Amino acid sequence: MRVNNYYSLLFRWACRLLKYFLLALFGFTLFCILSTAFGELEMVMVLIRNSWIWIVRIGLLVLDVMAIAIVCESIRQ
Repeated sequence: MRVNNYYSLLFRWACRLLKYFLLALFGFTLFCILSTAFGELEMVMVLIRNSWIWIVRIGLLVLDVMAIAIVCESIRQ
């Protein structure tokens, strides 16, 4: 019996989505830290307050897609 070592398209897409979400989150965090260091604390607080709910929603969506891909990959094997 031959073992298939390739992941499904859904799993690869979910991993890529998670990678880019974490990269964007890292960039957002770095931007907030650097802006605070340059004295723009009020702007950072407004930005975080207004974008926090969207970051959480997108994060939950990415985790849901990842969970679906893991379940589908487990069923396939």
